[in-house]
Amino acid sequence: MNPDEEQLLSQQVDVNANVVEQLLRIACYDEYKANAYYQKVIDTYGSVIPFSNIVQAEVRHYTALEQLCKNYDVTPPINDWYDKIQIGSSLAECCQDGADAEMANIEMYDNLLPFVTQDDIRDVFYREQAASYNNHLPAFQACSQSNQENNPQHHDIYNMVQGLMKGEIDSTKITQTLASLGSRDMMLGMAAGAAIAMALSSDASKDVFDKIFNDKDKS
Repeated sequence: MNPDEEQLLSQQVDVNANVVEQLLRIACYDEYKANAYYQKVIDTYGSVIPFSNIVQAEVRHYTALEQLCKNYDVTPPINDWYDKIQIGSSLAECCQDGADAEMANIEMYDNLLPFVTQDDIRDVFYREQAASYNNHLPAFQACSQSNQENNPQHHDIYNMVQGLMKGEIDSTKITQTLASLGSRDMMLGMAAGAAIAMALSSDASKDVFDKIFNDKDKS
C-alpha cells in the first residue's frame, strides 16, 4: 500500500510539502487506475473497442509520468489498482464508467495544473488532459450510447463499424453481425451511410440483408 494513499485518492495538494512529488504521484496513480480498469474489462469481455485501443494510450500516459518522476527524483506510486478494481456488470456500464473516469481525469488535471511551475510537467499534463478530452471521452460516450442495456446488439454494431473504419474486419464477420440483427429497424439505424455501404459490399452480407428485409415484410 502507498503510504500517501489517502492523498493520492483525494488528489489534494499540500503547498507546504514537496509539490512536484505530490503532482507526479497523484497524476501517475490516476493513470494507473484507468489502465487497470480498461485492462480488466478486456480480460473479462475480450478485446473490445474502445478499451483495446485506449488501454495502450494509458500505458503511454503513465510511462510519460514515470519518466518525469525519474527526472525529478520522485518515486512513482505502487500500482496496486488491478486487484482493487471492480468493473461494471455489462459493457454498457463499463463504457459509462470509462466516460466518467475520463471526465474525472480531465478535472484532476484542471485541479493540478495551477500548482505546476515546470514547463515539462505542464506540457505532459496538458497533453494527457487533451487526449482524455478529445479522444478518450468521446470514444467512451459513443460506446455507452451504442451499448444500451435494452439492446445488446448495439455493441456488435459498434465494433463492426469501428472494425470497418480500421480495415480490421472481413466479410465473414460482417455477415455474422448482420445475421444477428433481429429487425430492419436495427439495420437501418446501425451506422453512418458509408459504413453501411462497406458492410454490404460482400455478396454474403447482401444475402443476409435481403433475408432480414424479406422476413420483416412477411411478418
